[in-house]
Amino acid sequence: MQQISSTADGRPDFAALVKSLGELEITSLLIEGGALVNGAALASGEVDKVFLYYAPKIFGEGAVPFIAGEGLRGKTPRVQRFELHRFGEDFALEGYLRDPYSG
Repeated sequence: MQQISSTADGRPDFAALVKSLGELEITSLLIEGGALVNGAALASGEVDKVFLYYAPKIFGEGAVPFIAGEGLRGKTPRVQRFELHRFGEDFALEGYLRDPYSG
């Protein structure tokens, strides 16, 4: 078993993780995390595709955000070529942040 390094703030080093998985010929990774892990993954620039689930509920103060942390300052990732999926009352947005097949 190989151990993956972490960033200065203790989060997984996603660049190192993706490199290690590539060496094992693993081409897909599902990240299910909290706000800090999601923020670190997006800030790493390693995320090609997102699948975001939503429920028709509006939470107020104290709700857990989708992303947190310092990593996305000044960056605004945009989901492109997206599809919407319905699951009863819930729905999901599936789309790309970048083309995984472009250089």
